[in-house]
Amino acid sequence: MYNLGAPSTVVAYQILRFTKFLYREFTSPLYYLPGPRSGSLLFGSFQDIWSKDIGATETQWLREYGRTFSFSGFFGANRLLTTDTKAISHILLNSYRYAKPGFSRAALIATTGRGLLTVEDDIHRQQNPAFGPAQIRDLTEVFVAKSNQLRDIWANLCDGRPTRINVIPWHARTTLDIIGLAGFDYGFDSLQSSENPRKLHKQLLYFFQKNSTVRPSSMRRRMAWLAMVLPVKVLTYIQRRQFQAGPTMERIGRSILDAAKSEASGAEKALDNGRSIFSLLAKANLSLTEKGEQRMSDDDVLAQVPTFLVAGHETTSTALSWTLFALSQQPDVQQKLRDELFTLQTETPTMDDLNALPYLDMVIRESLRLYAPVPTTIRVARQDDVIPLSQPYKDSCGVWHDSVELKKGQTVLIPISHINCDEELWGPDALLFRPERWEALPAAVTSIPGVWGNMLTFFWRRALVMKALLFSLLRAFEFELAVPVEDVAKSFTPVIRPVLRSEPDAGCQLPMIVKPLERVYAL
Repeated sequence: MYNLGAPSTVVAYQILRFTKFLYREFTSPLYYLPGPRSGSLLFGSFQDIWSKDIGATETQWLREYGRTFSFSGFFGANRLLTTDTKAISHILLNSYRYAKPGFSRAALIATTGRGLLTVEDDIHRQQNPAFGPAQIRDLTEVFVAKSNQLRDIWANLCDGRPTRINVIPWHARTTLDIIGLAGFDYGFDSLQSSENPRKLHKQLLYFFQKNSTVRPSSMRRRMAWLAMVLPVKVLTYIQRRQFQAGPTMERIGRSILDAAKSEASGAEKALDNGRSIFSLLAKANLSLTEKGEQRMSDDDVLAQVPTFLVAGHETTSTALSWTLFALSQQPDVQQKLRDELFTLQTETPTMDDLNALPYLDMVIRESLRLYAPVPTTIRVARQDDVIPLSQPYKDSCGVWHDSVELKKGQTVLIPISHINCDEELWGPDALLFRPERWEALPAAVTSIPGVWGNMLTFFWRRALVMKALLFSLLRAFEFELAVPVEDVAKSFTPVIRPVLRSEPDAGCQLPMIVKPLERVYAL
């Protein structure tokens, strides 16, 4: 006779969980915050978000409801969204109270592994010893060499004439080569095999192309819904099945790790000659053992390979593409930057040379501000908490509050791209690309280290690669947009890529008119 005990127990447990969830949400203080109310219990307000360009719905809500409000997620879950700087600093500076949610970590683990982007707290600090600015000084030679190689390839394509080039795949090839050499002493040679791309480059390009759309794909919508009901391990498995580059990166990572361990066997001195980030990480890991501190496991070290290959090359190539887009819309800024670059009478600048160019620095910072590669970050409360606010809000009962109560398990969205374009913080020209603003930032901006420091540190460490690429390319070419500016849109993806409205199914692309130029050095 069939035993109904086990299934009925599982059903009862799920009913109990859902009942507790409903009780938490409908008794939560977030329920009384101002904000839009959706008629869909299943999808909440996400249908409104998905129906418009990325960020457009949130912009409308911020104008209507103020800096802090709640909106409905799946199954009516209350979600907090805030651009209040005091609240954001509180959240980002308390990582023990606020962690990345399970569905975000599943997506990151599937593509970047259990590296710096997915681990929390002490594990993150344990994995972070080799990634400071001082450690990448010797890698500038690699950055510049690959940048000059791209310059020469484009010069051959142009053959002295203005030529239309989709810059995104070329940026991806270049940054993948740079990350391979600088990160792991591994040559992908993507630039040399553009006609027949290497397997990993082809897999990464396919993955990012097929997921780059003006509106979220049906797969992304289904995954967003399933994220509410499936365990993290199941979500990770599903997304890894979609990410075909995973096994290739694991194979490459294993070979790199085995080589590093064989070189390091018996003596740390063998690593002294290695200048790649991976070698530095291995060396730092050995030093932890000598000091009696906990060292990283082989799996922890191996996890950094996909983190650098995917996150490192994709965010850098995307940021570079948006920078060229911005410069193509501001010819005077492009020329001013070019004039500064020509003050260096060399084609192979050092790290100190590149960092001594103030306008180049300002251009990159302004590009990262206006075109933030990652538009939103999400945190989930690990415990009940009270979040302080700099600007009070009035709840649905007419009562004013200078803080927000968040229950354990509830999520808060921090819209980075909206904060970066907030006129109250950046001034009335916040939506304009104006690098000169970095000469004297408004006091409101300098007072939010929790926002600016946390959001841009990951990308700013890759700015030296962008500096090298811009140095080589802008001294050799002028750039104009090859399509109407209205045709360029932002993809509905975790990393914002340029896409064309006229070709919504073509994936990420940014066609530019590349004009070769001749220029003598400034005397």
